[in-house]
Amino acid sequence: MTPTTSAGAVETASRKRLLFAGWLGVKVLAVFSVFGVLGLLGAGLLRWRARPGSRFSHVGQGAVAVGFLVLLAGAGWRSVEVFTGIDECRPPPEIERYATEQAAEAAISISPLEQVMTWPISGVAMLYGRAAGAEICYFEAHKYYRLTFERWPLSRGSFFVGNVLMSRPLEDKGVDRVLELSGHEVKHRRQWAVATVIAGPLAFPAAYSIDNLFFPDAANHFERAAGLEEGGYDTDRTAPLLGWQEWLLVGGIIAGIEFAWLAMRGKWLLRGGRQR
Repeated sequence: MTPTTSAGAVETASRKRLLFAGWLGVKVLAVFSVFGVLGLLGAGLLRWRARPGSRFSHVGQGAVAVGFLVLLAGAGWRSVEVFTGIDECRPPPEIERYATEQAAEAAISISPLEQVMTWPISGVAMLYGRAAGAEICYFEAHKYYRLTFERWPLSRGSFFVGNVLMSRPLEDKGVDRVLELSGHEVKHRRQWAVATVIAGPLAFPAAYSIDNLFFPDAANHFERAAGLEEGGYDTDRTAPLLGWQEWLLVGGIIAGIEFAWLAMRGKWLLRGGRQR
């Protein structure tokens, strides 16, 4: 048994922390997305009541600035990756010819809209993948980048971000299955691009998470539009989930927004009304 060097141990621990940070980031994004729409409505009410220069105003401006810097870093890194070049995803040599023929038949083009609208967020995913030690390659047939993680932090097998497929190793899947899965995932790319045009780079994960709250897994409208069988979903489970927990959650969100609005209104009344 070969002893682990201290440098290797530090590198492994660092990558584990990055993987955990990525997993936590996805969970935080999902929670934010679920609460995001109603939360933004509540924030809009509070901001309408807040005076210019108040603490609430500064927090909002800071959040926007941080988001802008993250996307700017992602766009820059994505540009660096283009100029440096990324190797194509290669199948095992014994099936390379068959895989090439099948990929040529299943080829999908990428539109300029999809390329531009997913550019910054794809760069963020690629930057994270590089830092976490993922293998990265370019899947020519469907025009996307694939990040392969040896230690995949999520319960689901793959996760599409912009124009990047983040997944566990796919060597155990046949060529036909990989192409089916790829064809399913790139449809999310178009959904992401269109949602970004409509409401910004977080619009798609927000809409997806809210839809998934009431229509989980195979009932999710975005997954149905991308193809359930190709995505590996059980096509028999398409009923919405509208139980008491979901309604209780929505009721709690609405109650929280109303409470925040009343609290702000109470402070406003105690100060003698709006300053003129």
